[in-house]
Amino acid sequence: AKAVGADAIALAHHQGDQAETVLLHLFRGSGARGLAGMRPWAALPFAQGAPPFAWRPLLDIPREALRKAAEEITLSWREDETNAQSTYLRNYLRHAVFPAVRGRLPQAEAAICRTAKILAAEDDCLQAQAQDFARRFAVLAPPCRYMDFRAFTGLHPALQRRALRLALPEESDFALIERIRALRPGESENLPQGGRLLVTERYFHFLPPVSEAPSA
Repeated sequence: AKAVGADAIALAHHQGDQAETVLLHLFRGSGARGLAGMRPWAALPFAQGAPPFAWRPLLDIPREALRKAAEEITLSWREDETNAQSTYLRNYLRHAVFPAVRGRLPQAEAAICRTAKILAAEDDCLQAQAQDFARRFAVLAPPCRYMDFRAFTGLHPALQRRALRLALPEESDFALIERIRALRPGESENLPQGGRLLVTERYFHFLPPVSEAPSA
């Protein structure tokens, strides 16, 4: 894609893939971002926020509708052999869970995808508010990283969690976020990769790892 100057890589994820993704994230305890599933447009990890982007134009279309359309224009349907391997949790949902659900709720996949679309919009809204808070009440560039503790305590819990995720390493989990939210001035919490968070009367201080002193 980079060689030809493409702005995007089109991917064939469809409605069924999206419904599976949302359920997988639900079972892992994800918030709105995970339950929003795959986005129609998304950055690719290797591109670091620049083109090419991932483009998923088929997320609203059921798999069988795509297969029928391909047959009508004489395109051969190719099935990845790994789709039949039961070792993958996604395949368990595809072959065991969704067929049973469809028997009672034929529109289940479409409804799940509609929920994902709603949550994607709400996730974008909350994330924009958290980013605005961080711009006004935090300095997150090293070496001195801090956030206004007093302003933080006035936020809704949903925005508190997002503000902390903007400030903390990506691997910070829900349990760590909740421990930090419960901190009071004078208390601290260990962070991933050896860092530490200290709370004072005015600020959250995000302290970098302390290098070990050389032995005598």
